[in-house]
Amino acid sequence: MDIANSANMSQIVPNLASDRFLHKPDSLMHELATTFDGELSSDGVMFDIRSSPLVAATITSLSFHTTANEPCDVTIFTKSGSHEYFELQASAWTLIVNANTQCLGTGVETIVGEDMMSTERMESLKIGMGEERAFYIRVSGAQIIYSETTNFDEIYVEDSHIQILEGTGLTGYFSGYSSPRMWNGVVTYDIKDNWIHSFFEGACKRYIQTESTGSRSNNYGILFDVTSKSLSVISIHGVVVYTDTINEVIYEIYTIPNGFQYGKGSMIPWSAPVAQGSLMPESSGMLMISGKDFDDISLATGDTQGLYITLRSANLLYHTTSLSVGSTYFQNDDISVLVGVGVGTYPQAETFYNSRGLYGRLLYTFNDSCDFESTVPYLFVVHYPNDWSATDISEEISFRIKTVFPDLVADDISLIMLEKRYDLTIQDVVTTEDNGNLGEK
Repeated sequence: MDIANSANMSQIVPNLASDRFLHKPDSLMHELATTFDGELSSDGVMFDIRSSPLVAATITSLSFHTTANEPCDVTIFTKSGSHEYFELQASAWTLIVNANTQCLGTGVETIVGEDMMSTERMESLKIGMGEERAFYIRVSGAQIIYSETTNFDEIYVEDSHIQILEGTGLTGYFSGYSSPRMWNGVVTYDIKDNWIHSFFEGACKRYIQTESTGSRSNNYGILFDVTSKSLSVISIHGVVVYTDTINEVIYEIYTIPNGFQYGKGSMIPWSAPVAQGSLMPESSGMLMISGKDFDDISLATGDTQGLYITLRSANLLYHTTSLSVGSTYFQNDDISVLVGVGVGTYPQAETFYNSRGLYGRLLYTFNDSCDFESTVPYLFVVHYPNDWSATDISEEISFRIKTVFPDLVADDISLIMLEKRYDLTIQDVVTTEDNGNLGEK
């Protein structure tokens, strides 16, 4: 059970630290906040962080706020994969922080940085491409504040690189858990893939996500179409799918021009597999097939390509939908993923189930200039300090470009083009106000 508190959140302005970023020529630091409007507090909180299939992230600091400004003991544990089903299993977790510090109270970040983390356990702070890692922050001497939410294990906030999922509150050491709950704090992380390098190399890596909270079913495979909307040639270089097992699976991926209907019911028209092999899914059931294991699929403007993704067993998850086969399921500015059919045998032959959608992601590149990192809308309001009315990112971007390319000068044509194309005076943080009382009856 969560512990009640009496502080009035309407009087609290979170004091977010501004000195986390260290300018490094070959790596970029980022931060992502959840919220600071928590009304619950207790002994600890667990949550998961998921990395994009395109980048790996290394956590460099975590922060939180507490019910009191007083000395406290902070312990942080981590484990690969989700914390679900491991809330009470201390043996599954790795201790990365065990420190005494000054907890700074409600609305003020207490930051746990690399200097407080166990150096021999730093490898445990890395989240591989498309992988998930759980964290458990426990505080003694003051209670850690968190929020009650609505959907356990759903995305709470996200940016271009990571997602933070709704988690669990705990009243004791690996005991007394309640969910869904959301940690209040900020994560700072470093990404391995430098987007400035990708921009100047001309190859832009992106993905389209077809994951939703809709109903799912499992079977041997799925047939669906993909249509290019880009003015440049797109190359699909990988897929992410999900399974209902964590045991090793055998997979095959085929493609056919113009649409899967030209090969439905027979394997003869399909090309040789663009990917085949066996893999062990992640603990979440996720299976990422890319790199040397995947032959790129090229799509010119307006091209439609049929895909057939299958396992040798009936363990592939896909979405069921009310949309008709061939209608748009998910799309972005570059690509459309259409509604397909489920496949009830291996290989596909006679048994099909209409109105099924891919549950996963398509990874792709195209030879055009990449836009700068896009802003992904938050599912919940993020409460920033009132004096953060706006943030001008032009100086930071210019600094990073000139750090990587020191020969550039302020009036260099490249910088002028960047400033005009991307409107670097963009205002990207909007003031919001906190409401409500801290405490749960």
